Amino acid sequence: MTPDQVSLLIVDDHDDWRAGLVRALRSHSPAVMIAYAGPDADDAIIAGTQRSGVVLALIDAHTPDGSPSIVAVAGLRDAGIPVAVVSAHVEPAALAELIAAGALGCVLKSDLLDCLDDLIALAPTHQPYLTAALSASLLTTAAAQALSDAQRQALQWHAAGVPLDVALRSHGVARGEYSTVIGELVQALRAPRHGTGTSS
Repeated sequence: MTPDQVSLLIVDDHDDWRAGLVRALRSHSPAVMIAYAGPDADDAIIAGTQRSGVVLALIDAHTPDGSPSIVAVAGLRDAGIPVAVVSAHVEPAALAELIAAGALGCVLKSDLLDCLDDLIALAPTHQPYLTAALSASLLTTAAAQALSDAQRQALQWHAAGVPLDVALRSHGVARGEYSTVIGELVQALRAPRHGTGTSS
């Protein structure tokens, strides 16, 4: 792999969608390399892709039985591989669990290519990816009660689909302030899991 290439890992049990995504990613940029694309990511696969320098894992929010992909996200996190959850739809409470397990955030499958460059740039920082889905998931957590009224209202507006810049401007919240607050909420979600094993 050359310095300008980006290696990705893809986990999704829908064969046709996964194959289509691989084709789309290769068309999106000649620098994109696919280290692995398959229905699951066991320890051997994670170890292999870790050695190959994967910079970002794109993983379906749900396992084949419909439960959140918490074990896979946590395994990738423990291997130091940033994870973005990709889904057609995920419930806020389930996404909160995935964020707690280590995911950067969630993007809709239909929006993935539009978000990909931003996700790749963000991945090394391990900072949360600010989407309406992330905001909605954070509203379900007790930690959100620590927000100021203006911050909470901006979070609520963004969760409801209002563009982030509009939500922030409407409530007088600076973007840097908001990013810091969201980072703190995410860390609060992850704190109970810190240093513990994965769970299903």
